[in-house]
Formats: sequence, structure tokens, C-alpha cells
Amino acid sequence: MGLRGFKLGGAGGSVAGGTVLISKVLGIQALLGVVFTILVVLIINPQLFSGFGSFLMLGFGFDGTLAQYFGGFWQEELAFAGGSGIAFSFAAIGFLVAYVLGLIMIVIAKNRGQVSAYPRKENEAVLSGIVPADTPREEKEVAGHLTTGAQSIESFTLHLSVVGLILLVTYGLMRLVAQWIVLDFGEGAVIVGEVLMNFNFLLAFALALLARRIIKYFRVEYILDTGTLNRALGIAVDYMVVAAIVSIPLVISTVHMWETLALVIIGAALTLFVVMWLCRLMLGDGSVERNAIIFGFVTGNISSSVALLRVVDPKLESPLLRELTYAAPLSFLVAIPLLFIINLPLIGEGVIYMLYAFGSLLFYLAVLFMVWYFIIRPRIFGGSETGGGEDASSLPKKKGSGM
Repeated sequence: MGLRGFKLGGAGGSVAGGTVLISKVLGIQALLGVVFTILVVLIINPQLFSGFGSFLMLGFGFDGTLAQYFGGFWQEELAFAGGSGIAFSFAAIGFLVAYVLGLIMIVIAKNRGQVSAYPRKENEAVLSGIVPADTPREEKEVAGHLTTGAQSIESFTLHLSVVGLILLVTYGLMRLVAQWIVLDFGEGAVIVGEVLMNFNFLLAFALALLARRIIKYFRVEYILDTGTLNRALGIAVDYMVVAAIVSIPLVISTVHMWETLALVIIGAALTLFVVMWLCRLMLGDGSVERNAIIFGFVTGNISSSVALLRVVDPKLESPLLRELTYAAPLSFLVAIPLLFIINLPLIGEGVIYMLYAFGSLLFYLAVLFMVWYFIIRPRIFGGSETGGGEDASSLPKKKGSGM
């Protein structure tokens, strides 16, 4: 995507808005977890670990590695029986929720006419995956144009080598950063390095944008063909989606199983509702594409977002994915206070400490709302008094610089 280049347009406000939106969803997931734990402790199981509800946010919205770190730490240091397994269960089920509920949402939207129908001539190809045999040659889509002499080097090889070089540099830089963190900060910082490694997509994207600028600076951009890059992107996405799905472990911890399943079901439904509501309220965009890409991210990861977006945007030409590439790491930085708040219930015994976390989460969400309302909202809606009631199509278009 970075090598293809794109126009970010007036997405500065959307990136900031998306950052706050994702952070708010994470905060709401944490809030739901605290409320769920309080109710279970008061009504059903007084012995339930006070930090149990935090796994909804950690396993769904944050990162499976981070969830297992907290679960393992609480298991070893605070005698939370089955903590690591429960964290693993939430992370695994989160991916299933992303794909299953995400696809259900898209199918319902399509039945309601909210997803653009494919042209009649493409219907058979969309359903079967294969272009019909009787399709005239001139009507078949061109895969790309050659930019090299075949006797010297295959054009597709050149494109793949550029992509491969960027991936190699990304891998090398990520290893250096991870080694620096471990060597300078000790084994306790290993989790930080592992989480950073999961953001390799952001560094690769930035390096690709830099490579494109360098190529344009030397005026040799003609060596890269957009059609060929689209084919490489399609191959990468297909393998990424398949790998992401088959790597989901169908395992659930037997410790606190009914509590886990109950919180997962309630949390998944509420997360979907909150995403659809906040996308329209905060960004003025209730489109299926926006809902799918945000929901996929706050229940799975960016692979889930790409998979769901591709269902409605096969060529991945929507700027939403590029916006998410920026908003995803920024939202995790904004959500760092949540990692401290979820530890408040563990300070002492009793529901009172969970109520401290509940109040802190409400304050956190209130601060995010104020930031959106007074700083981000005017940039997105251009001073409109109607707030988030419009669809994105009715908002004024802004011209932006190309990237």
C-alpha cells in the first residue's frame, strides 16, 4: 500500500478521530469488564478474581501477547488460578468474534442495500472466484504493465524485490529495537519488545512511503507499475488472511468457563453496537466499510480489519485502511492509562477497589469525549451544528496533499 501511494486527503481529523474512537471502545470494554466482575462477585461467585473482567479489553481490543503477559503475571504473583489460559481464551475467541460477527454485519448490510452491488457481469466471478470462460479477452481486467525488459529481469521480480527489500529493512530494524530494549532494560522489558514487534506493519508502511518518495525524487517512479503492485498486494492479503484464520487456536480454558463465555457474548455484542454508534457519532461515517474495519481491529487485529474490508472493497482502495494504519498505534499510546487502571481492583480486597477502577474509567472516557468534542469534532464536521448525524457523503470534502 505504501509503494502504491495514496492521497490522504482531509483525513487528519479522521486519523485523530479514529484514534480517540478506538481508545473509547477499549475504555468501554474495560468498563464493561469491571461491571461484569462486580455483578458476578456480588451475586454469584464472591471468589472471582477481581481483575477477571480486564481480559475483555486485553484479549479483544489490545493484544493477545499483552493479555497473556497480564494473565501469566497475575497467575504467578497473585495466585489467579488459570490466568494465562483465560487470557489465551479471550484472545483466541476475539479473532473468531471479529470474523464471524463482522461477516454477519456485512451480510445484513448487503441485504439492506447498504453495500454497493457488483455489476451484473461480475456477479458470477464474485460468487465462484473465477472469471467465466466465455468472457471476451478484451473485457478481462489487465493485471499490470511490464516496466522491464524480460531478457534482463522479469517485471514482477523487480516489484517483489523492492517489497522484499523494505521487509528486510523492517525486520532488521525491529530486531535491533527489540535487542536494545532487552539488553538495556532487562528481561522485564521483553513484553514491551514483543508488543512492539506486533506493530511491524507500521514501520513497514512508513519505510514504503519513504521508498516511494526517494524513487520519485530520483524521477524513476516509472519502474513501478500500480497494477503489478496491486497483484502483489492481493497475493499478500490472501495469504495473510488465510494464515490469520488457520492460526486461531480453538481452545478455551475450563477455569471460569461460564464467566468467560458470558463476558465474551455480552462484550462482543456491545462492542459491535458501540463501534457502529461511535463511528456515526464521532466521525459522521456510518458506512459498512468504517464499521467493519474498526470492529475487526478492536476484536482481533489489523489482519482482521483487512479481511473484513476486502469483502466490501476487493481492491483495498479505500483510504480507511491507511487511516487505521496511523490510528492503531496512536490509540494504543492513548490507551496506556487503561493498563494502570485495570490494576486498581488488585490493590486490595473488596468491591470498593473495583469501584475505584469504575470511576477512573468513567473519568478517562469523559476526557476522551472532551478532546473529541472541542478539538477533533470541529475539524471533522467543519463547525456543523448537527454533530455526528450526517453520513460521510454529506460532509464537505477537503483537499489534501498527496503522499
